Amino acid sequence: MILGINDGHDAGVALIDHTGDILFAANEERFTGKKQQWGFPSRSLDHLLSVTGVTPANITDVAIGFQGLVETESSSALGSASVGLTRRAFTAATALAGPLMASSLATVAVRAATRLLRRNRPVIAAQLGTRGLGHCRVSFLKHHEAHAASAYFTAGRASACVLTVDAGGDGWSGSLWKGHDGRLELIACLPRVHSLGDLWLAVTLLCGFNPDRHGGKVTGLAAFKPCPEALDTLRQFYEAVPGRFLVRNRRHLFWKRLVAELRVALAPFDREQISWAAQKLLEELVLHLVREGMRLTGQSDIAVAGGVFANVKLNLEILRLPGVTSFYVHPHMGDGGTALGAALALAAARNPLAPREMEHVFLGTEPGVPTPIALQEFDVALFPDPEKLADRAAELVAANKVLGLVQGRMEYGPRALCHRTILYHPFDPGVQDWLNSRLSRTEFMPFAPVVPASLAGDYFELADKASLPARFMTICLPATERCTREAPAIVHVDGTARPQVVLPAQLPLMHEMLLAFGRRTGVPVLINTSFNRHEHPIIATVDHALEELRRGVVDGLVLDGMVVQPRGVNG
Repeated sequence: MILGINDGHDAGVALIDHTGDILFAANEERFTGKKQQWGFPSRSLDHLLSVTGVTPANITDVAIGFQGLVETESSSALGSASVGLTRRAFTAATALAGPLMASSLATVAVRAATRLLRRNRPVIAAQLGTRGLGHCRVSFLKHHEAHAASAYFTAGRASACVLTVDAGGDGWSGSLWKGHDGRLELIACLPRVHSLGDLWLAVTLLCGFNPDRHGGKVTGLAAFKPCPEALDTLRQFYEAVPGRFLVRNRRHLFWKRLVAELRVALAPFDREQISWAAQKLLEELVLHLVREGMRLTGQSDIAVAGGVFANVKLNLEILRLPGVTSFYVHPHMGDGGTALGAALALAAARNPLAPREMEHVFLGTEPGVPTPIALQEFDVALFPDPEKLADRAAELVAANKVLGLVQGRMEYGPRALCHRTILYHPFDPGVQDWLNSRLSRTEFMPFAPVVPASLAGDYFELADKASLPARFMTICLPATERCTREAPAIVHVDGTARPQVVLPAQLPLMHEMLLAFGRRTGVPVLINTSFNRHEHPIIATVDHALEELRRGVVDGLVLDGMVVQPRGVNG
């Protein structure tokens, strides 16, 4: 078996067998309570061994999705008052090298330097040794190869055009691969200096948000104020290179210098205008890469990974691109997905792997069972029949109750997909304000909807073509007129929504709840938002859920065979 590890941004682990079956995948934040936890994923690894029952002797290899120094890739350098010596030297070198940084020689040099500067290999060896894994062969894979493998080997297409785009890793900020015959063939790479991820991080910071975590807020703001003048300003910084798989950072600016010059250039515009311009430029540049990728690989099935593809509006534009046959985003597209990607890449390097469609992301820990003592302060109604449980839950939501749904193994990735979810009805356009306030969040996009796959086409355009990414909430789709009329709370100002489509075989309780809610109200759609408060990870256990019920974050809980509400509450 192969253990995958990400010991950097959004640390986590994954375990696969040598045929590519995924046995476990989870990230450290869920166990430490610290969002996008850095460092060695010790708690995740302990849970992996406990949940799977795999003994250390059965694990032969450890794969890590970085070759170089993880710390050089931290976006925190964008806003810190003092960056480390390595970052300062790296930034100065990129500024002095100018156009040379676009060369393949410079890319090789950067990758070599980061490999030499990697400081945490002894830490990894020590951590593995304490868990009886000191015998394992440890392989450090190229960061973008790990991203690419996470996309190709879970997309279910024998051949595919595979793209990665992020802030950076191992000297690259993007790459193009041809997936075929169970292997990945590198076609082209984007040098680190031309990072579109850095551009997005800088804009996020300038809009007043945390660049590590709140890039999605820029996407939400982008719908409000079109501003061609701001777009023209941003085009002075980045451009597409015709006829090549390349976008260019025209001034070769990194980190703090990029932020400083953008701040001056964008001073005449407000954050809504800046967000619109940044979104449009990102779409222009990435669509250029997709077109070139299809041309160079001869493939029209697109599979992507890397943090830039967390942008659901960008993903819609890729789906719409003429010539694209199918489109897939790995459900954990950011660095947290490189543990699984590294394991898959290493397995494929040994023997070709047949790509498989990722059916679900329920790969983490079970929530546990509430104890009688923990439940004694609540009213508990037992429903051994799942259909009756679903009908009772639908009744409560129809009666304006906010419900937390906790069931089964925890979701892998950043989305709550009906195993650690908050549910509400989609009729109240004001829900965005009061429920976000209850959750201590500040958001600019409406809550996402969940809908049965068989009815998705009634509420969303392109639902058939987007059936796989929409299963994992990684794409926006245009709302139909019926959706806007019947479910106004889930439609953004630009007429889109980010749906999760539900198949009965994968989420039987949620599917039945939607049908039951549809029978009561005529609308088989619910709001689905992640079960967490602002700046906290999605909850992991029933105990966490009960704590949020005590706080009043939710009005009730749907657990395994039961509905839990505060004592004395009716309805």
